[in-house]
Amino acid sequence: MGKARCLVRQILNMKNSTTTRSRYRSKTIVAFAVASLALCGVPLFGQTPDVVVQWNNAALQGVRDSKLGPPMVARALFIVHNCIYDAWAAYDKSAVGTVFGASLRRPKPERTLANKNQAISFAAYRAAVDLFPGDKTTVFDPLMAGLGYDINDNSTNVATPSGIGNVACGAILAIRHNDGSNQLGNLTASGVPYADYTGYVPSNPATTVPLGSGYDYSSLNPNRWQPLTYFNGITTVTPSFVGAQWYKVTPFAISSADELLPFIARVGPALYPSKTYLNQAQDLVAISAGLTDTQKMIAEYWANGPHTELPPGHGDLFAQFVKPPRLQVERTPLDKPSSGRRGREIF
Repeated sequence: MGKARCLVRQILNMKNSTTTRSRYRSKTIVAFAVASLALCGVPLFGQTPDVVVQWNNAALQGVRDSKLGPPMVARALFIVHNCIYDAWAAYDKSAVGTVFGASLRRPKPERTLANKNQAISFAAYRAAVDLFPGDKTTVFDPLMAGLGYDINDNSTNVATPSGIGNVACGAILAIRHNDGSNQLGNLTASGVPYADYTGYVPSNPATTVPLGSGYDYSSLNPNRWQPLTYFNGITTVTPSFVGAQWYKVTPFAISSADELLPFIARVGPALYPSKTYLNQAQDLVAISAGLTDTQKMIAEYWANGPHTELPPGHGDLFAQFVKPPRLQVERTPLDKPSSGRRGREIF
């Protein structure tokens, strides 16, 4: 713990706190340090993590072991915690679930930590296995066994914690299996999970990096995405556009992706050949060329790669750090006060 505090203090000493930008940068650096310490195994808490954190860690391991893209990971982590929340809400005096509202609420004598943990675990388990099936036997089954729960308990009796967890998560999964993400691969002939079904084709052809002075740049459309072909250390690859169908996915924080269109119209990327476009391009080149060692470290952290939890998972790691280490009986998972509002986020 002393080493952890020492490292955080050293990083804090690097900041210049006289401007808003520097204060923001400092928070980013500290967040990076905290996540790095967690990943490196430096103990930040001396207590066993509560059941929500244990399932969050399990879900993050599912992310690391999968080959999902960031949009799919963000959706998957939301679903896990949506299931956790709805199961927990049944044992709170005022919280309401996102699917069943208050209809699953259990009487006060049953609102014990043991019942909450069990309901949360069954909900999280069903969600995790559905979203990250490859980790069922290696991550999720062992966690359930370690917590003392039977994975074969498929009860739908909502008078029991396992039934609450199974029913709450089952309803959410039934909705999310038809949310436009193509998780089950049933919207395409290939059957590949999350495959694009919109027929998207890049406007620009794939090219190697760098293109070289002899390349005919006039054939490219600077306002459209371009696939890049490169050697990844093992073989030559040309990654496809990740989540081309994602604008059709049912959101969980807004009613429709179209709500963002006015915002994009006001502050979205400038279009070529406007002067603003050229200025932005020059600014990016200048920023990239002038990165400090600290900024390079932050960029590498967010760049991710195979077997990482990707940016959505980083948010979960940060949430774990800033929350109290224990789940309180009368508080929401990750210590959010209950207000009875429908559809609140756990993180």
